[in-house]
Amino acid sequence: MTVGDVILCVNMEKPNAYEEKTLFDWVSRLENTIRAEIMHGEAAELSYPDGMNAPLSAPAMFERIYAEYVFAMIDFQNQEYSAYQNEMEQFNESYDGLAKWYMRT
Repeated sequence: MTVGDVILCVNMEKPNAYEEKTLFDWVSRLENTIRAEIMHGEAAELSYPDGMNAPLSAPAMFERIYAEYVFAMIDFQNQEYSAYQNEMEQFNESYDGLAKWYMRT
């Protein structure tokens, strides 16, 4: 999955008024967090718009994590705090699952 794939998925499932660059920045932030906290690797050098086709680190079974994070950021920015809380619970569960899976492999 690429950054562009995530943005396309987000825009289809949760239409929003945010600019593509904002969505890109949120995906990039999560990608760097995954690389630093879970994979103990170097930060991704993602820049907009060239990084739209950059592959993301999470394997296919966890790729939904990126959309879940962006959904939460949209809800937070829209001050929809109940929806934000629900999205973050789902995201945190996925993030924890990714971390545990990575440690086992």
